[in-house]
Order: sequence, then structure tokens, then C-alpha cells
Amino acid sequence: LLLVGGIPFWVTDIPVALSFPWDRATLPFMLGAALFTSGMLEWLLRPVFLPYALALLVALAVGYHSLNAAVYAGEWRAMRDYFWQMTWRAPDMKDGAIILSDDIPLFKHSDNDLTPVVNWTYRPHTTGDRYTYQYFDLSTRVELPIPSYQPGLSVVKGYRSFRFEGSTDALLALYWRSPGCLHVVSA
Repeated sequence: LLLVGGIPFWVTDIPVALSFPWDRATLPFMLGAALFTSGMLEWLLRPVFLPYALALLVALAVGYHSLNAAVYAGEWRAMRDYFWQMTWRAPDMKDGAIILSDDIPLFKHSDNDLTPVVNWTYRPHTTGDRYTYQYFDLSTRVELPIPSYQPGLSVVKGYRSFRFEGSTDALLALYWRSPGCLHVVSA
């Protein structure tokens, strides 16, 4: 099971790693790892020590999941603060706005994740396959679909089944370092 679990990732050349976001690819290995670990414990330890080894493994798992939950809780607080400040400092964002950030102040999110959040925040009742707003993280995007930062240029970006159409007339630059204030510069 340890060998078979990785076939879909190895065939499609998706990285398997313990760091975010590639740690999701380790999920299919769990059953094989659990069977292997229990087999090794049964083989290496005397029966009197097995309950202690099992208790230690459970304690490590609970501790790890508690730390992971704390990371996501902190991420939620940072995201909530970030978007609260964004809506406070830019309450009426123009339709078709392109939001540029030098570095997203979140660990578990990318600009592809924040684009829907911006759209849900500013246009919560919008339906369909069109984004009203697009978020770009300049630190991770080597190539942007923005031809130039001159006004009046059309920008089109597709992501999965969604599409954004905007213009460089509505650029909004953001800068934020927690726990400070969000700085907004509009074009």
C-alpha cells in the first residue's frame, strides 16, 4: 500500500512533500504507513510494551493535530483582519478591479484562493462563472496577464471554469505586514 498510494502522483508528476500545499499528496499513504508501523511495533516490541507504544503514538497524533489546528486558527484570524482592513480602507471597489499585493500575509493561501474571497466579500450575491475582481500576488506570479501598468489596457485571466475581464484602469495595490495597517494605493 505504501508503493501503490503514490502512483497517481508519480505518474502525473505532482510533488509529494511534507510542506504545504504538497502535503495533501501524502494522504493515500496513510493506510500503508499505519499497517507498516503497527506491524513493526508488533515485531519489535514485547506484548507488555505495546499499549505504551500505542499510547505514545496517539499522544503524538493528538499533539500534531492540535498544533495544526492552531496554525489554521491563526491563519483564519489573519485573513479576517486582512479582509476587514481591506473593506474598511477600500469600501467601494470598482467592478473589474485588479488587486496587486507584494506578498500575501497568509501562510496557507495563494492569490488563486483569495480571488474568490474578494469576490464573495464585495459581491456576495453574484452568480455565474465570471469574477468581478482579481487578486494577484506579485511575489509568486512571474508572469502576470497585465501587459503593462499603463491605464486602459485590457486584462483577461482564466482559472479553472472561472474568468475575469478587467482593465488596468482599476488597479489597487495593497501592502500589509501583520500586525500593522493595510496600505492601499489606487490607480
